[in-house]
Amino acid sequence: AVGIGGLGCKLAINSSRLLDCKCVLISNDEKDLDENHFSIFIHSDSWINPSSYKLRSLAELSARTIKSALEEFQTVIVFANLAGRAGTAIAPVVCREAKLSCSNTTVSIAIMPFKFEKDRIFQAGVSLGRLQNYSDSTIVVDNDSLLDNNPDLSAEQCYEIANDALYDM
Repeated sequence: AVGIGGLGCKLAINSSRLLDCKCVLISNDEKDLDENHFSIFIHSDSWINPSSYKLRSLAELSARTIKSALEEFQTVIVFANLAGRAGTAIAPVVCREAKLSCSNTTVSIAIMPFKFEKDRIFQAGVSLGRLQNYSDSTIVVDNDSLLDNNPDLSAEQCYEIANDALYDM
């Protein structure tokens, strides 16, 4: 299980416990990483609040490290919140390395932003296309469908339902 960014790392850690498998965490925020799991920190150095484009270029600098972390596995499951910059920037690089460099079976799980997060939708769509190109299977978690079918839910309740569904799956 590979977790990217805050939510992705949380999902990967919990899934690795449920599946009794190894976990790799990747983020540009040290708070997302856990000392009990193999972690790759994407250094943004002097960049304050780097864009997705900048994070992707920084992730490219770590492509060899990402590749070496994934080489020993036959199947890689990538968890990425595409509403966040880390997910949109780093997930395509991880899936590319897993699929093309390591020839792993690659499954990506993409959590899409809500429609009210208008500034994030374009980057999420671009990254989703890249994930689909580099994955054998892509599972899309659409938080808006939960809200559309259950308008009384809060965003937090949607997150909880989606996360529980992912763990059950």
